[in-house]
Amino acid sequence: MSNVFIPTFPNGGSLDFTITGTTTTTGTLTNTASIAPPNGSNDPNTGNNISNTITTTVVAIPSLSINKSHTGNFTIGSSGIYNFTVTNGGTGPTTGTITFSDTLPANLTVNGGSAGSVSLGGTNGSNWTCTADGNSPQTVSCTSTTALAANGGSSTFTLSTNVGNGTPLGTNSITNTALVYGGGDPAHPTLGTAASDSDPTTVQYLVSCSKVYATGFSGGRTSLYELNGSTMTSVFTAPQNAGGLAISSNGRAYYDNATFANPPMFSFDGLAQTNTGATLPGLLVGEAADSFGNVYYIDNARHLRRANSGGSGAASDLGALVFDAGDTIGPTLQYGDMTFDGNGRLLMYSSINGTGQTYLYVIDIATLTAKNTGQVGPNRATGAAFDAAGNLITTRDGGATVVSINLASASLLGTTIGTASPTVYDMGSCSTPVINPTLNAVKSVTNVTQGQTPATIAAAGDILEYTIVVTNTGNMPSYDAKLADTIPVGTTYAAGTTTLNGTAVTDVGGVMPFVTAQKINSNTQPAGVVVAGGSFATVKFRVTVNSNTLPPQISNTATITYPTASGGTTTVKSTDSNTVNTPTLVPPPSIGLVKSCPAPANCTTAPQLPDTELTYQIDFSNTGGTSAANLILVDAIPTSTDFKLASVSTNLGTTGLTFVIEYSSDYNPGNPTAATWTYTPTSGGGGADSGFDRNVKAIRWRVTSGSLSQTAPNNTGNIGFIVKIR
Repeated sequence: MSNVFIPTFPNGGSLDFTITGTTTTTGTLTNTASIAPPNGSNDPNTGNNISNTITTTVVAIPSLSINKSHTGNFTIGSSGIYNFTVTNGGTGPTTGTITFSDTLPANLTVNGGSAGSVSLGGTNGSNWTCTADGNSPQTVSCTSTTALAANGGSSTFTLSTNVGNGTPLGTNSITNTALVYGGGDPAHPTLGTAASDSDPTTVQYLVSCSKVYATGFSGGRTSLYELNGSTMTSVFTAPQNAGGLAISSNGRAYYDNATFANPPMFSFDGLAQTNTGATLPGLLVGEAADSFGNVYYIDNARHLRRANSGGSGAASDLGALVFDAGDTIGPTLQYGDMTFDGNGRLLMYSSINGTGQTYLYVIDIATLTAKNTGQVGPNRATGAAFDAAGNLITTRDGGATVVSINLASASLLGTTIGTASPTVYDMGSCSTPVINPTLNAVKSVTNVTQGQTPATIAAAGDILEYTIVVTNTGNMPSYDAKLADTIPVGTTYAAGTTTLNGTAVTDVGGVMPFVTAQKINSNTQPAGVVVAGGSFATVKFRVTVNSNTLPPQISNTATITYPTASGGTTTVKSTDSNTVNTPTLVPPPSIGLVKSCPAPANCTTAPQLPDTELTYQIDFSNTGGTSAANLILVDAIPTSTDFKLASVSTNLGTTGLTFVIEYSSDYNPGNPTAATWTYTPTSGGGGADSGFDRNVKAIRWRVTSGSLSQTAPNNTGNIGFIVKIR
């Protein structure tokens, strides 16, 4: 009941007023008004103080509202999910069709942006039938005939969208408004009167190590691009030019403003650009970022510099690069790019004077050594980044043509992918493949003299040619690869016969050059570089088989050394080739005897008189291929002479032999094996003069210890005795 007080109501006056109320129930409502005079006043006609009665029928109606939210930040290239709840806050259930409509923010799409049916997710998504148009921006429209109960009945569902490139990045960078109407709601019957709710959403870009990024040169110089094949797709637009580029696995892109004097460095975290406060003095070759966000580059003095993560000011000077002695390429490199591999090695990819042949160098950050891994890719290459497959991506033609290089291939010129538009200024990625060379050596031997391939026998004087073929079965070229090979025992190096890939290698002081480890390389590559994928380095040299003592077989093994890396640590790996064994053909002993008569001096040049004593000497030697064992020397006493007692001499030098001297009184040159050797000479024997023995027919020197070597000076000696002419 409502009471209204009327302070003054003059005679004959009238008053109209309206009282508004809200019903709390349905059904029939009656309403009657009455008026009463103030206390102390009399109304002469009270019969008209009560009005007529109004009867009203009250019915229940729905009242729709919508609530919109989202799940997490939206990420470019991923799904963005919106959450919806349509609620009936009215006193009656909905009737007929409820319509939901959502015009998506630009670059958010369903069905790839094409018209067609759309499925909703969530608890009640199946209660809605949805379609999307093909417009841009795209609108999703849904209908449901499922009634929502009064006083809070609701329908909850989700809509999944694709967040495309070009969607504005940043905090609450997009806002989406959803509409709902119909269902018998008298307040929201049409699209123009629909209930609505808006949802501001933060959109980010996820810098990914599975992608290659680039900055542009001709046009679009302020953008950061995804480089997919040869397609450049902008993912962020900076407020200034973007030049040298580095991508870190910490999720940030680092870049300068495309100047060279002292450029500032910026970073992009997927939401916005930040000026790091760092500068890159003398920028010449760069840049590459490690997982901590430290950015490396080479300055115009060929010093390695690092802009430390979180630091400001000029990048730290780590020191001058240390090129190999005699490296004429490294100091001429200009421009180009840098990147890391999965072993913690920093790679510099740059061309001679910025316009010539392009080379890939490995830099050890700890020691600053810079090692050439060879000519790789096109001349004047621009940019260097590994893709997810481990290929090195670069460009030629001033950044216009994208090239893919497989470092495990024998051909390092690369494969053309296509034309980039805009042209590429620089590249970056945080894909870091694990790459290392793996060298193997196979040795073979040919007997040139005998025409045997492979050599099956070696004799004194034969010429043997050894061939060592070094291959790389790894997935990158080697650097500092070296070969060492000793001259086999029993042979002598044939001077001037060493070649590498068919080109003569100068002897070192008359010695085979690879007796001390020396660098080898594939054909046309710098020293130390053996390319993978079927390329090889071939070393050949010759030896002559010695004529003195030979081993049972001539054996030879080569050794390969080369650096590999793991976890940022470089170690030198050593690998032996197979051992080739060539059996030797060993000549037998060859005993030479030279007999002389040194006394008297004219023993052999003038007739000698009776009673003259003759001194005989027998020089013996072994010039064969092996030592002589069980040596026996026999000399018959000349006829018409008598043996002089105690005149036998032995001069054995360094032979190491021990002789026993034996005599025979029945020696017959016609049948020497029948002789006996037990006779003992006696003075006057057989009627000889005193001190002589006529019964001695022969003397035998029999070795009881040692063998006569075939090697000088141990291979010669002499023996002797004296006789007197009768």
